[in-house]
Amino acid sequence: MSQHLLDNGLTIDCKIPIGWQVLESIPQTIFLNEMNLQNDHLFRLLMHHNDHQTATLELDKQSHHPDLSLLELKVDVLIGLMSEWIKDNKKLPDKNKVWLNANGMEWQSNSLPKLNQQVLVSLYLSQRIPSPICFIGKIDCLRERDNQTTATINFENLEENIQNSLDKYIFSQHRRAIARQKMNPQKPSKR
Repeated sequence: MSQHLLDNGLTIDCKIPIGWQVLESIPQTIFLNEMNLQNDHLFRLLMHHNDHQTATLELDKQSHHPDLSLLELKVDVLIGLMSEWIKDNKKLPDKNKVWLNANGMEWQSNSLPKLNQQVLVSLYLSQRIPSPICFIGKIDCLRERDNQTTATINFENLEENIQNSLDKYIFSQHRRAIARQKMNPQKPSKR
């Protein structure tokens, strides 16, 4: 029996909006370039929001410029308001259980693609940023997990910078999960 995709490397699990569509053929280079450019931009935003408080504290210690912190706070509030407005006007896909690692992902849903289909998946990794990170890959496994069918996709055509950003995002989310677990030791993590 071959090794499962999620058995290799760090894997995070979450419940997030996820969309998918079957691709009839491998997308053209221009589409892949646009997708990777958008993913790069969104990963930068995600990492900024995840690390914003820590970075602001470090910047305050170094620069002693409270005006800069106030400006960053105002920009953050503006981004939050715009995100809420966009979410109110955009119907996001349903939330589903997702297991994500640097090579691919597995997700549960009532509607899944078929084995060996080429798909484009859209992951809405942040409630504050209602835009998806998109990946292309082939469904290589359908299996039962927690009494529901899951689909597994191996990511394809990832540029090195997107792979690095995905690695950093997964590591930061894993680190946050460990910190939450230490703060709430009575709530064991479900895996």
